[in-house]
This record gives sequence, structure tokens and C-alpha cells, in this order.
Amino acid sequence: MKRAFVLVVLVIAVTAAASSVANAQVNKPALPANLDKYVGKYPDGFLNLPAVKTRLRKLLGTRYSAFVTSFAVQMPFQKVGGFLFTTGCQAHSCTLSESAIAVDLAARTIHVGIYRQSTKGKFFNEGGAATPQPITDWADELSAAGR
Repeated sequence: MKRAFVLVVLVIAVTAAASSVANAQVNKPALPANLDKYVGKYPDGFLNLPAVKTRLRKLLGTRYSAFVTSFAVQMPFQKVGGFLFTTGCQAHSCTLSESAIAVDLAARTIHVGIYRQSTKGKFFNEGGAATPQPITDWADELSAAGR
């Protein structure tokens, strides 16, 4: 009797977990197929893609609008290791309000760093992944410069 109960609970748990994974994939719109085409381009077009906007809004929550504001002055995307990486800053506040975005080309996940002189760095990573090296290097550089 106990074995049957444990088996039923286990089947329900596995089914719920599988459903959660399927729902997470449905709620995570796909990034464009060829991300390499953004190397050397400014990020405004990329940031305005519906899939990217949706994923950034989910990742950043209430910080989304501040993040967008901090990309008024943009740097072109670079390929840094396995990441598509760029930075931006708020107009007339480049030493005070800056942000960075890195897209993992293999895992196809988005990572964001937000730097404010008053609060230092905050990092947001899809799927609970570790903050990638391009963003940590960027944040370390800002901190070392005393910005």
C-alpha cells in the first residue's frame, strides 16, 4: 500500500516537473537564428525584437525601463568568447548609469548587468546561470575606475 502511494506521488511529481519545463520553454520566445549578424551593429534593433523584449521584461521585472534608459548611448555588439556582448549608458550619465547585455551563443540565454555608481553592480541571468565573464569583467572595470 505504501509502495503504491509513493509510486503515485512520484509519477505526479515527474509529470508536474515535465509540464513546468514545457511551459518554461513556451514562455521563453526564441532568439533570432543567426545572432552573429549583430556583431558590429548597435543593439537598438536587437533590443526591439519582440522575443528579446519579452525575455528582458521577464528577466528584469521592474528594472526593465531603467535598463532601457541606460542604453541611450550604445556601443556596437562584439563577440567576446562565446557571447554577443555590448554596453550602453544613460545620456549625460555615462559614468553614473551603465548597463551591459551578453547573449550566450551556445545556450541562447540572456544575461544583464546594471551598474549604478550608488549601488554598484546587479546581475540578472536567465535560467539561474552564472554571470558570464564579459559582464563580470565590465563590472570590475567600472568598479576599479571608481565610477
